[in-house]
Amino acid sequence: MKKTNILIIKKAIAVAALSALGIVANAQKLPAVQNTGLYAPADVKIDGKPTEWKQFQAYNKTTHIYYTIANDANNLYLIVQATEIPDVQKIIAGGITLTVKSTDKNSTAVPLAIGFPRMYAKDFVPINAKIKNEQTDMDAELPGLNKQFTENAKFIQVAGIKEVTDSVISVYNEQGIKAVSLLDTKKTYTYELAIPLKYVLQAINDNNIIAYNIKLNGRLNALKMPAPAAGATNVMKVVVVGGYGTPDPAAIAAMHDLNEPTDFSGTYIMAKK
Repeated sequence: MKKTNILIIKKAIAVAALSALGIVANAQKLPAVQNTGLYAPADVKIDGKPTEWKQFQAYNKTTHIYYTIANDANNLYLIVQATEIPDVQKIIAGGITLTVKSTDKNSTAVPLAIGFPRMYAKDFVPINAKIKNEQTDMDAELPGLNKQFTENAKFIQVAGIKEVTDSVISVYNEQGIKAVSLLDTKKTYTYELAIPLKYVLQAINDNNIIAYNIKLNGRLNALKMPAPAAGATNVMKVVVVGGYGTPDPAAIAAMHDLNEPTDFSGTYIMAKK
């Protein structure tokens, strides 16, 4: 290998290492839970690209996600970013559910829960396989992966809106709920959600505070998807491998984390411009 090429590779490794250190340092500086209000930027756009948000407001160590909750006069927003591959796979397989409710234990307000993305196993498994594969050329594969994602992540799980009788609605819904998520070349996953404030108002207490819960649902959530249309295939095979030797505890723990939900809760103060 030529000396010039070796130097280029070394510089690339150094840059990647510094970037990773920067992410870790940033995570250490952020609170684990966001409890303060943030007024959304004027140029907010739900497109799976977090550029207008500048900086995330918290990094939660339980779920390993960066996130920001914000509001403006029209919507409540949730922006999530996952940088670790197991967490990206978990979100793609089971989605994220945001639940908003009143902080008053005696409140009669019905909690609002929004879950996205909602995909069948046959659709998310090929995407997750490419994400897990260290040999995947993300520069070449990214357009196709995001196309697969947007074409198949067409459902939003909804509870707590009296006008909505179905548990699942289309991403092209009449309620004005917007949800988009995309991958980038570093396999980082970004999720953006906007909920019209009219669905949140009942949960806001006299001090302009709401309680929220963010849950990474896990792969088992995919089994709760409504049955696909007649003739469609939606089979998730669970394979039990037998044989000699002792199961790898790390592998078992990783599978458990992928399957089972993880979540955290906080309170948010509605921001004013």
